[in-house]
Amino acid sequence: MFDYNIINDMLNNEVVNFKPHELLYIQRIVDVVLKNDKNLIATKFKNHIEAYQSLKLVYKFLEELNPKYADIFKKATDKGRLKLDYDVDETGGSYYDEDEGKIMYVPINHNIHDSSTMVHELMHDINLEPDKLSATRFLFTEATSILGEMLYHDYLVEHNLYVHDARANLKETFWFASRRTKKTDFEIQLILNYLNEGFVNDGTIKSLTKYDNEYNFQVNYSLSEIVDEQNFGFYNDQKYVIGILFASYMYNRIKTDNKKIHELYAINEIMNDISFGELMLFLDLESHRHDEYLLTSESLEKLNKSYQKVLKNIG
Repeated sequence: MFDYNIINDMLNNEVVNFKPHELLYIQRIVDVVLKNDKNLIATKFKNHIEAYQSLKLVYKFLEELNPKYADIFKKATDKGRLKLDYDVDETGGSYYDEDEGKIMYVPINHNIHDSSTMVHELMHDINLEPDKLSATRFLFTEATSILGEMLYHDYLVEHNLYVHDARANLKETFWFASRRTKKTDFEIQLILNYLNEGFVNDGTIKSLTKYDNEYNFQVNYSLSEIVDEQNFGFYNDQKYVIGILFASYMYNRIKTDNKKIHELYAINEIMNDISFGELMLFLDLESHRHDEYLLTSESLEKLNKSYQKVLKNIG
């Protein structure tokens, strides 16, 4: 039994100004990911990889992808902006420190995940502008970082480098996003119930559980996060749902026409200066006129087909 006083207080503080229709755009994206859920299971890595090897792998990949990115990575490494942590098993992070400027934090686990995290965080670093923290960047930054991971996977496979681990790592990325999607779906329903009723209780939670052990695990994870950590994860979680779907879409555009790689470079440069609707048009997608976040059915179907294609290849 959770403390519903805490949960209701958190919801009141966080979402009291939400309107139900404002959640529709992310719900539609969530639905695309959920209906294609394959219950991916993460596979263990086989190879031990030292940190210096991971650094070399990433630099070689970036040289081939975009020499400008390789130069940014080298300068970040030389200036100490790339922080390698050998003691903590956590996820990576990109952030701005008042004293040190932009920082890329990478926990070292001595496997392929280290270099993939470096690629992921570098993409964040490129579009992180502390004075321009736009809504578009907030919502879309995970898409370019996940796309970077997907392209890094292809580089490793094409060069016959750590092929098993590269595939396992990409599967883990999609597995993680799938879990975050289920958590986000629950949190949207929790918000809507609160907005409609003014409170949530044990009956609310029972009505939202499903015949899906992973989904129900995310329900408990979300509520525990709210009660124990006083943290409502929806704002952060939604970025991974958006990210996995749009990364898959951009990836397929690149695979269809390699010149589309320039969309990645351009988006990393303009992300903070354009609206979400303008970004959609840049990617040949359309939003409804009355709401730039609400994609048309045709655009959602484009995203759906791309996501299905990527999932089929992941296995």
